[in-house]
Amino acid sequence: MSEAADDKSKDFLKGHEFRQADLPKTQELNPLGLILGQGTPALEVVVYRSKGKPPSDSLRKVWKQRWGGRGVSFVVVALYDDVCSVCGHTERSRQPAAIWHDLPIEHVERLCDTALRLPDHHAVDRFLRDHLPESDSTIFGIHNRGLLATYLLQRGKDDVEKSAWELAAKQSSGLRHLKERNLLKSLGFAIESLSGPASILTVGDSRTALAVFLDQNEAAELPSQRFGSQTPISYALQLAQAHNLDWVIVNRGSELRLYPTRTDVGVGRRGLTDTYLSIDMELLTDDRLPFVWLAFSADALKKDGHLSELREKSERYAKGIGERLRDRIYISVIPQLAKSIVKARDLKKPSAEDLDLTYQMAMLVLF
Repeated sequence: MSEAADDKSKDFLKGHEFRQADLPKTQELNPLGLILGQGTPALEVVVYRSKGKPPSDSLRKVWKQRWGGRGVSFVVVALYDDVCSVCGHTERSRQPAAIWHDLPIEHVERLCDTALRLPDHHAVDRFLRDHLPESDSTIFGIHNRGLLATYLLQRGKDDVEKSAWELAAKQSSGLRHLKERNLLKSLGFAIESLSGPASILTVGDSRTALAVFLDQNEAAELPSQRFGSQTPISYALQLAQAHNLDWVIVNRGSELRLYPTRTDVGVGRRGLTDTYLSIDMELLTDDRLPFVWLAFSADALKKDGHLSELREKSERYAKGIGERLRDRIYISVIPQLAKSIVKARDLKKPSAEDLDLTYQMAMLVLF
C-alpha cells in the first residue's frame, strides 16, 4: 500500500468510533476495527487494510466468520492502493455475500457513513440494496430512470453552460447536509401544506410542484397506510394531476426524487411511476453537487428553467443515438445479414422475389 493510500486508510470513516474486537483475518487482510450503526441489531462495518487487491475467497471467508449466521446487516471493507473492495449483502436473506472490487474509496466512505447513521436495520437493508451495487458508478449518488440522458449527467460541467454550472455550484454548496423541509426551502420553495400527507411547493404566487415527505421506513414504491394503502408515488401523482402540477418531488431524509406528471416527459418513455431522477445529498460527490440546483430548485422547475434545458439536451442526444443506431442497422447490419442468407440458401442468381424474401428474412433475424 502506498503512503498516500495509507493516509486514506487512516482517514476512512474518521468521524466514527472504531472498536477493537476479535476480528477474523487472513494473510492478505489486516483488521483496522469494527464500527457499529444505530438500532438493534446494529449494522456492522468491519474495515481491513490489504497489501493489494484481496482475493474474493479471503473476503468471503472473513465475512462469513464474523457474520456467523447472526441476523445482522454486515459489510466488510478492504482498503488498498487508492481504492477498496467491499463484501456484503443486499438483502436480509443472508445468501452468500456479493463482492465488489476496485471501488472509489470516497464512494464507499459516503455509503458506509450514511448507512451507519440510519435508524434501524430495515432502513439499512433497503439502503444497501439500492446503493451498494452502484458504488462504482461515475454518477454515484444519482439514479436516473429515463428522465434525462445518463450521458449528460456523466459529462457534468462539460455539457452545461459555464456560468450556469458555476452559479449552481455556488447555490448547492450549502445544501449537502440539509434534509426534508429545510432542504426544499433552501432550494427556493415555500411549502403549502394540504390536508393529508402532501404539500404544494410554491414560488411567489405560482404553484410549482407537489411534495411528499417520507419517513425512513417508507418507500415511494411500496404501499403505505398513511397514503390510503396506495404507494406514495401513485398517491402523489394523482393529487398533482388534480392540481394541474407538472412535477412531484418525493423526499426521504437526504434523498430527493423528481417525477413528471405527464407521460410525454423523459427520454426513457417509461410509465409515470418509473420515470424519475433521484439524488441522495449525502452520497453525491462534489463534482456532481450542482445538479441538485440544476434539476430540483425553484429556478430549475420554472418554465424555460435549468431543467428544461437539460431535458432538451437529453432529447437531442437520445434522438441522435436513435438516428445513428438506425443508420448502422440499415447500412451495415442488414446488408451483411442478407448476404449471409443468400449464401446459406445457395442463390446463384436471385430473382426480385428471392431478394424480397431475403430482406424479410434478414429483418426477422435482426428483430
